[in-house]
Amino acid sequence: MARVRGIRSDAVAAIVDADLDAPRPWLASRFVTGPSLSHAVQTIGPLGGVPAGLLALRLARVLRDLHGQGVVHTDLRPSDVLLAADGPCLVDLGLGGAAAATTATQVGAPMGDPGYLAPEQVLGEEPDAACDVFSLASLVVFAARGAGPFAGPDNTPLVVARRILGAPPDLRDVPSELAERLAPCFERLAEHRCSAADLVDRLADVTDVVGAAWPSFYHDLWMREFSS
Repeated sequence: MARVRGIRSDAVAAIVDADLDAPRPWLASRFVTGPSLSHAVQTIGPLGGVPAGLLALRLARVLRDLHGQGVVHTDLRPSDVLLAADGPCLVDLGLGGAAAATTATQVGAPMGDPGYLAPEQVLGEEPDAACDVFSLASLVVFAARGAGPFAGPDNTPLVVARRILGAPPDLRDVPSELAERLAPCFERLAEHRCSAADLVDRLADVTDVVGAAWPSFYHDLWMREFSS
């Protein structure tokens, strides 16, 4: 937790206080205004290619820096990303992993949304930096097309877990250049996956992302709804 508290980035909600040994672990972080990625997509629709690419690059940089300090999120999902006025911000750093630690292949296992877990997490293995990369790519696909790469007609945890283990990611409606950059993140074997630092390099020259500014539309709309 000391390493997490030492992280300073506009793209991370800095932790102010925490007690992970409490009966119900908790943490308090910097307040960030803006809708979660999950809320924005559910109420407005997919972000589309350029915002999704900007989101991917910003969060890949965050993961690169976190992993460089030995910090792993372990439970990245759309609800962990807030769309602030100046860009996406990662929250819940430090409590990630509580839900992900459950083996997803157990029928009726009490877990959150399994659609963003890496294959090794589905199998109940210890999460590491490679898991974050897989989850980030899944999250970006959700942002771009409005559905995760392993979503389908039946999204019960067991069915989604089987897709993660055996089906290719569904990248339809993801701009081809962005999909190409994300592809190495979906390697089944963690050792074959690109690192967060590699992903930053891969995303840095995506045509529509280079020089583009983050749209404040999502934050502004949320603020109008919040204040009404």
